[in-house]
Amino acid sequence: MLLAIALLECHRHATKIKPARPSRLLDGVLRVIVVGDSLAYGSGDESGKGIPANLDEELRQRGVASVEVKNYGVPGATTDDVERRLQDDAIRSDLYAADAIVLSVGANDVFQAPDARAEAIREPVAFAQRILTSVAAVVALLRSINPDAEILLLGGYNPIPDHPLSKGISRYLRRWDRMLDDRFEGDPLVDVVKTADIIDGPAKLSPIDHFHPGAAAYRDIAKRVADVLLAQFQTE
Repeated sequence: MLLAIALLECHRHATKIKPARPSRLLDGVLRVIVVGDSLAYGSGDESGKGIPANLDEELRQRGVASVEVKNYGVPGATTDDVERRLQDDAIRSDLYAADAIVLSVGANDVFQAPDARAEAIREPVAFAQRILTSVAAVVALLRSINPDAEILLLGGYNPIPDHPLSKGISRYLRRWDRMLDDRFEGDPLVDVVKTADIIDGPAKLSPIDHFHPGAAAYRDIAKRVADVLLAQFQTE
């Protein structure tokens, strides 16, 4: 993805206006599903918590008495993999009952797909747009399963902050996040949750694989997700 967005033109970024919605928690339980790739799964977290367990703890600490967070992340999952996983009846049932869905997807379309990097170099703009279209297809599938759930789409981060081109990579990631913002600007139930400023250096990477976020970064991501959720749901 980094190669694909390197040559993209700058996108104008307009702030999305999202009116607060009244609570839909008719039974008093905030149900959140985390789905997608290794970031959703929690790869690299030396504490073993990842986003789901950290989010559960964060919401309870902020006064949400009844929380249910389920994790359907799979390391290495591409957009196609996630779409196939969403055909599972048990997962669809949980998604249908969810108040919010946290989605991380798209990065592995670069790393896992055959010849993807060559295509990214050859046709960077078209390649980035194709990934964006694939991400949007996953969001559309989630929306077809649950028309009312808040969808929190995780933005990109730089897994190689010590690379000589790190500053350029970070600029490109910010541009990718703006592309996500622009794509979903018209959907009041989709929020792009930025992570690049959280995972902003080697200290925030996993001591296990030095690529995925470490425990502290996962906690901070969960806090940011909680910020968005609590801004949208009026809980008591």
